[in-house]
Amino acid sequence: MDSDIVTAEQDLARLVAAQVAPEEDELFTVLDAAYRKDPARLTAGGSGDDEMLGFGVETMAALMTPVVLAVVTEVMRYLTEQYGTSLRSRLSLRRARRDAAATEPATPAIDDAQLAHVRSIVLDKCTQAGIDEGRSRLLADSVAGALRNGG
Repeated sequence: MDSDIVTAEQDLARLVAAQVAPEEDELFTVLDAAYRKDPARLTAGGSGDDEMLGFGVETMAALMTPVVLAVVTEVMRYLTEQYGTSLRSRLSLRRARRDAAATEPATPAIDDAQLAHVRSIVLDKCTQAGIDEGRSRLLADSVAGALRNGG
C-alpha cells in the first residue's frame, strides 16, 4: 500500500481515536502496529483463550482503537477511489511539508453526499464490530468532522 495513504490513515485514526477514546492514547501505536500486521485478527471477536497483545478478548472488545483503525482504512479506501491521484498528490505534498505548517488540507474538499457516504461506511463497520448506536454515531461524527476540517 502507498506509504502516504498509510500515513494519512494513521494520522486520521490517531485524531479520531483521541476524540472517541482518549484513554487509549498510550495504546495507539501498539494497536496500530498490530492492526497493520493482521487487521482481521485485531478486529475479530476471536475465541476466549486468545491473548492478543498480552490481554484477553474481553479487553480487546472494549477497545475502540481497533474499530477506529478498521473504519479509517475503509474510509481512506473510499476516498482513494473517489479522488485517486489527486488524493495521493495532496498526501505526498502534505507529508513533504510535515515539518512546516501545512497550508492545504490532506483531503480535497468533500461534499455533503460524500460525507454522508463516509458516515454510512463508519456506521456499517461499527455494526459489524458490534458497537452500540451511541458510540457508532460518535465515531461517524468524529470521522466526518475530521474530514470536513481537512483531515
